[in-house]
Amino acid sequence: FQKPTYFLTKKFANIVLVTSDPDTKKFPQKTIIVQGGVDLDEVKTIKKIPLNKRHYHAVFMGRLHPQKGVSELIDIWKLVTEKIPNAKLAIIGDGQLDKQIKSKINKLNLNKNIDMLGFLTGTKKYQIFANSKIVVHPATYDSGGMSAAQAMAFGLPLISYDLPALKTYYPTACLKTKCFDQKQFSKNIIKLLTDYHLHSKLSLQANKLIENNWNWQTRSRQIYNQIFNK
Repeated sequence: FQKPTYFLTKKFANIVLVTSDPDTKKFPQKTIIVQGGVDLDEVKTIKKIPLNKRHYHAVFMGRLHPQKGVSELIDIWKLVTEKIPNAKLAIIGDGQLDKQIKSKINKLNLNKNIDMLGFLTGTKKYQIFANSKIVVHPATYDSGGMSAAQAMAFGLPLISYDLPALKTYYPTACLKTKCFDQKQFSKNIIKLLTDYHLHSKLSLQANKLIENNWNWQTRSRQIYNQIFNK
C-alpha cells in the first residue's frame, strides 16, 4: 500500500515528516522527525498515588495487534507471576487479538493477574497510569511507540525490547531487553518491581525525559520552526 506513496513522496515532497531517526535515511530531501508529545498540563491534574499503594504492577497500552507483542506479553506475565504471585497487569487497548488474548489469559489461569480494560482515553487512561508502577512495551517492531511516553509522564520506568527506533525515543528511563527474549523481559520486570533504588532512579529519569523532550508545548513549537523557519 505504501510503495506508490513512497515513490511520489521521494519525487515531489519538499519536506518529509517521519516518526523516527532510522526513517530519515530513506528519503533524499529534508526530513523532520516528529516524535509527538505529551500534554503535561493534563497529566498534572491527576492525583498522585504513593508507589506502595498502586494497584497495578505494570501497564501496557496499545493496539491488540501482533506488532505490539501483546500476546507474548501474556506469556511473559506468566513468568512474572511465578516469582510474584500477586503481580497485576493492566492492558489498555482493543484490536483484532482481543478474543485470542482473553482466551490465553484464561488458559494460563491469569484471570486474577491481568485486567483487560479495553480502549480508554483522557482522565480514565491517566488514572490507570497513576495507579501503576512500570510501563511495558513489548513491541516486536516499531517506529517509536508514543503510548509509553504518556505513562512515563507519571514517572513510570519503561521495559521494552532493544529496537532501533526506541534508541532515540527512549535513551534513558528504561531497561532494554535483548530481542525477543521473553525470560529476560520477565526478569527485567521483576528486577524493577523488587529493586526500589533502581525504580526510583529510572522514575526520575522518566520525569526528566518527558519534561525535556516530550512536552507538547515545546515539541509543537520545535516542529513548526523546523518546517516554516529556514
